[in-house]
Amino acid sequence: GDDDGCTVKVVNLDFSIMAEDLEELFLDVAGDSLEKVWVDYDNTDRSLGTGGARFASSAVAGKAVSRFSGVVIEGKAIHISVEACSPQAGLSVTRVVSAGKRGRVPW
Repeated sequence: GDDDGCTVKVVNLDFSIMAEDLEELFLDVAGDSLEKVWVDYDNTDRSLGTGGARFASSAVAGKAVSRFSGVVIEGKAIHISVEACSPQAGLSVTRVVSAGKRGRVPW
């Protein structure tokens, strides 16, 4: 459900890129976990060069970011970052990471 979802932000998109293009890109890593994809337009329907996607899983969102950030599409390197995760997901991820780091400390 939404408990574990994350939104990613995509910037530096070529103005010809549409939501369908991003969808094609993300489906490759996300499959069923991809909930929605969008490109931002101004009031004259011109692309702002930004967009985003919503993933059902924070793990998949992270995978999409690491796989596609810096990828060149239509001559421009796009940048992707995780913008927001639902609070539960954020907390559990943080707990796991910090516990893991503590666990490896030998003293």
